[in-house]
Amino acid sequence: MNDESRVEFRIRDHIGVISGLFLGAVAFLSVVAFAVMGDEAAVTLLVVIVVGIGLIALGTRMRG
Repeated sequence: MNDESRVEFRIRDHIGVISGLFLGAVAFLSVVAFAVMGDEAAVTLLVVIVVGIGLIALGTRMRG
């Protein structure tokens, strides 16, 4: 691969994705912390999140 066709990675171009991943991880870990402390609503939310991600992954595999 020559240097002219190589695309340079710049943080500025991907700041939305990076900040979304970071903020999503913070939110997920806070829900996990509440679930560990015994909050039933947080456990329900975790189940919904995990099942939702699983359905998205399954749907992607079925379509692709």
